Amino acid sequence: HAKHDKVFDSPVKIMDFFHIISDYSDITGLHATTLRLLRNARRIYQEQDIFLCQYPECRTVFLELVKKPEFFELAWDLMHKHGIMQSYISQWNHIVGMMQFDLFHAYTVDEHTHRLIKNLARYNRKENDHEFPRCGRIMRNADKPELLFLAGIFHDIAKGRGGDHSELGEMDARNFCHQHGYSEDDAELVAWLVRHHLTMSVTAQKRDIHDPEVIQEFANQVQTVERLDFLYCLTVADIRATNQSLWNNWKATLLEELYNATAYLL
Repeated sequence: HAKHDKVFDSPVKIMDFFHIISDYSDITGLHATTLRLLRNARRIYQEQDIFLCQYPECRTVFLELVKKPEFFELAWDLMHKHGIMQSYISQWNHIVGMMQFDLFHAYTVDEHTHRLIKNLARYNRKENDHEFPRCGRIMRNADKPELLFLAGIFHDIAKGRGGDHSELGEMDARNFCHQHGYSEDDAELVAWLVRHHLTMSVTAQKRDIHDPEVIQEFANQVQTVERLDFLYCLTVADIRATNQSLWNNWKATLLEELYNATAYLL
């Protein structure tokens, strides 16, 4: 419950608000007054066509948030639900409510991406290791798991703009990383994951993964075990966020076999 009506009188205070939520696990939701103030503050910047990532102070807080596993619990849900992500970056604003007219996607692009991020966060919790043990090991052993979350945020962000959404999203992701001060290596990893987020799924389901040439070709694309690890987690999270019935044991087995064969080769 906000103590006064000026709690969001600067852009960085909006971001600080979600930092506080991620710091305190006993917070369960927002008071109606706080929600009204938050929405009013968000609209002020939207009406001026200003996005929060344009402010260095907001970028600093965002960099801290994506490093915190706790952020992807309630705080991430509230940022998605109440339009803060679309106030943070212009590309997210474009995918809000965007329908996907195919046989697979049951959700709008922004909701699908939100669910993908929640899947990645679920893998990071040890109590869920019985579901996807390899994903859990990868997430907790990674030096910079936040890069995988960034790839998840941008993987479908260019849908509906014409052209290949993977290629357009790759450019968006690289620009975002540069804007937020990530190293060239980190920016390249995130951009590569966005560009190739469908590659592992397509290879596993549509090609003969028992053919050594197929494995060699896939390994040549992946090049490093770090990329393979992150791509595996991203692929599993992506498929499971598409609809509630798309994931099955057949897909799980194919991806595991492709992962093992490629890891051995690398």
